[in-house]
Amino acid sequence: IFFRMCNMQQGCVVGQPGWDADLDSEECPEEGVEVVLLVYDLSQGMAASMSQALIGKHIDGIWHTSIVVYGKEWWFGGGICRAPPGTTPYGRPVQRHPLGRSHIPPSVFREFVTDAASRFSMETYDLLKHNCNHFSNELSNLLVGEDIPQHITSLPEDIMGTPLGQMLWPMIEQMQAHMHGTAAPMQPLPSTAPPSQPLGKPEAPPAAHATNTEEGTDESTRADAVGAASDAA
Repeated sequence: IFFRMCNMQQGCVVGQPGWDADLDSEECPEEGVEVVLLVYDLSQGMAASMSQALIGKHIDGIWHTSIVVYGKEWWFGGGICRAPPGTTPYGRPVQRHPLGRSHIPPSVFREFVTDAASRFSMETYDLLKHNCNHFSNELSNLLVGEDIPQHITSLPEDIMGTPLGQMLWPMIEQMQAHMHGTAAPMQPLPSTAPPSQPLGKPEAPPAAHATNTEEGTDESTRADAVGAASDAA
């Protein structure tokens, strides 16, 4: 579910016809344009309430971010996407961080996003090193010259640094490889059940049991002989 949500394509994807129709201007207003970071919690509150018990570390959310500028919301989701603010598939943002005002002309922004499209695609997505928050961070640096909050970009490393995260990381790597189409078929997890014993011939009954059987047979024979003598008399 997490990988699907991180790679949702909705709105106008960069490269589709008309995606840059309103980014032709080579001038920026003298007062600049507002730049806002929107933060979404993909866990919808579950991380804050369950993370301590599950991974031994409290985290406030599983963050997805986007940048609002030039009247559109921009994010990395299976490609670079844009849509009217508040209409993305991630629901309602839980945080809104004004980053400042930018004097970068829309045409320069368009060139940057066009060049970045090949670096931010379904094939290049990486949970730790190249996700939606890294894209937001690049846009923030372009527009206002500052990083987005570090607790957002460092979240995957924080989780993978826990014992559970280290245990799950090989599986996550394999899932990413399958998403990129570069992995062999996934193998089932090894069973923890004890190995079964091969079937064989049933063991012979204990010697004591065999002796009791022989003794019972001898007693039965003697009884039959006594009975036959009585009949003859």
